[in-house]
Amino acid sequence: MKLNYLSKRKLHILYWFLYGLWFYGTNVLGNEELTLFTVVLSLPYFAFIFYTVLAILKRCFGRGHYLKGAALLLLFYVASAGLVYLLTQGPEGISLLYGAYIVDGYDFNWKEFIQTLLIMHGHFSILALLYYHYQATLTTTKDRLHEAEMRLRAEDEKKEYEYTLLASQVSPHMLANIFQDWRQQFHKQWPDLAQQLARMYDLMKFYMKAQEPEGPKIILLHDEVSAVCNFLEIQKKMVGPELFVAFSCTVNLMRYTIPPTSLLTLVENAMKHGNLSCREAPLRIELRKETGGLSIKVANLKRGEESGVESHGLGLENLRKRLEIIYGEAMTLRKVETKKYFEIQITIDYNIKQ
Repeated sequence: MKLNYLSKRKLHILYWFLYGLWFYGTNVLGNEELTLFTVVLSLPYFAFIFYTVLAILKRCFGRGHYLKGAALLLLFYVASAGLVYLLTQGPEGISLLYGAYIVDGYDFNWKEFIQTLLIMHGHFSILALLYYHYQATLTTTKDRLHEAEMRLRAEDEKKEYEYTLLASQVSPHMLANIFQDWRQQFHKQWPDLAQQLARMYDLMKFYMKAQEPEGPKIILLHDEVSAVCNFLEIQKKMVGPELFVAFSCTVNLMRYTIPPTSLLTLVENAMKHGNLSCREAPLRIELRKETGGLSIKVANLKRGEESGVESHGLGLENLRKRLEIIYGEAMTLRKVETKKYFEIQITIDYNIKQ
């Protein structure tokens, strides 16, 4: 039974109290002059032997230092034997062990003295060894239980994540079908609106595919740029003509691959946190070739401090983690920020093995 109300120290004190009663009861039968006071005075020394041996087992044998542990045990036993001899047979001997525990008037005998020491030290050393083994087994069992709990928790979280992910796909799929239906209905009467809905439909499909667990981890840069263009066209219709973007591309879009929504995340952040209404400082998107790979740069003019919109945070951090998972050391993400401008540059070296 697990005793939560007793601390470890109290349990040890209780153990030594019960041991003292047992020791007195078994030894007083052979020596009627043995008193409880003598046993009480002896218990601290018994505990000293037990805890010293236990400490050596933990600090030396438990860490694989067997020679050091054996040497310390030998040194302790010799020192303990010398101390017992001085206490019991020295000029001021108080007969705590030899004499009071055997019989009255018994002459000193080296063999019996050594036998008593061996019994005493061996007894508490074996108890310490058993307790050490018990603690080690208990720790191993607890670790295994903790491991099993962590696995079960991970499985539960995985199931919950899968359920949430599947549930979250219901609404987007329904909306995508609605957009598709609207596009077909408005195609003849309002072609501009139908085209806008078509872009929104394509962008929504792009997002849904990027979030699927079995979806592709990387896509062609061409597909990513197409999604970005759709997003910008939608934003221009919403914001109006006061949206300035400078797009520069000097690479073959069919040659390079990136994780889906990578560039789109940067453009979305710029739309949310940047000031894109200045013709002289438009949103700059640059795709160019680097040695061994690709460089992606997105820079924008920052909004004023009074806007109250917190600057780029969670989205960028998530993007960094995704890129690190895919490319590892082959990817670098550099952020440059001044009072007026914010710039992100991603460099991917495809020659480095991932």
